[in-house]
This record gives sequence, structure tokens and C-alpha cells, in this order.
Amino acid sequence: MRTMTKRFRCRDVGQKCGYVQKAPTTEELLPKVEEHLRTSHGMATLDPEMRQKITAAIREVAPPAAASATSVPQGIPKSG
Repeated sequence: MRTMTKRFRCRDVGQKCGYVQKAPTTEELLPKVEEHLRTSHGMATLDPEMRQKITAAIREVAPPAAASATSVPQGIPKSG
């Protein structure tokens, strides 16, 4: 069973921005999002309303499937 990942998209809080950030937990995601809003959108401080918008915009998503470590492209023989 794969663990879900947390995702934030800047456009989900009303910004015209393509920023997307993912992290295993909300606690790991929030500092990254806050730093982005400060540096890219000039939000020196985040008021409680914006913090609420950020938290509400975080979604759980399935992480990308890992590539198989044993797969070999067609036409290339396995060594060994």
C-alpha cells in the first residue's frame, strides 16, 4: 500500500501562479509554501485568513509510481 502525499497548488488560493509543492505531511509542506508566498508573492507575513486558505487548499494525492528496478528496455540484454 502506498502512502498518500500532501499537495499544495498556489492557484488554489487565488494566485495566478503555477507553483506546486508536495511533501509527505502537512507539517513538512507548510514551511515550503509559506516561504514561496513570502519570496514570490511578497507576503512578508501571513495572516490567519491566508493560513486558513493554505490549509484548506492542501490535498492528499497518490505519489507517482516508482519505476521498476528490474525492468529492462526492449533490445538490451541483461548483463550478468
